[in-house]
Amino acid sequence: MGTNGSKRQQVRAIAGFSLLGVLFWGAIAGIAIILAMRVVPFYTEFAAVKRALVAAAAEGEPQAIRQAFDRRASADYITSVSARDLEIRKDGEHGYVVRVAYEKVLPLVANVSLLFTFEASAP
Repeated sequence: MGTNGSKRQQVRAIAGFSLLGVLFWGAIAGIAIILAMRVVPFYTEFAAVKRALVAAAAEGEPQAIRQAFDRRASADYITSVSARDLEIRKDGEHGYVVRVAYEKVLPLVANVSLLFTFEASAP
């Protein structure tokens, strides 16, 4: 009888997840999914900013570059960066280099936030 009881305990120990284990890992997965849902828009907007920079840099003069960027920003729903934020400098080889750097803050809980720093340039 002593060996039968220990076999049951051994089977129970290796049977798999307990209810608490499932709840714990479910909570971790839920937090990760919610965090990803809040972070992904930052990166999709950054991709749109890079596309707008490349398209605007081909326009030529600084005023035309700023106008082209504003048009693309409006069409692509870019709200973090405007044409005023663009740094445009003369480059001998490519005409003008357009650069932008900005930060986005994602508030999490109370006074805890995530800071994202983005930087892009186009020749």
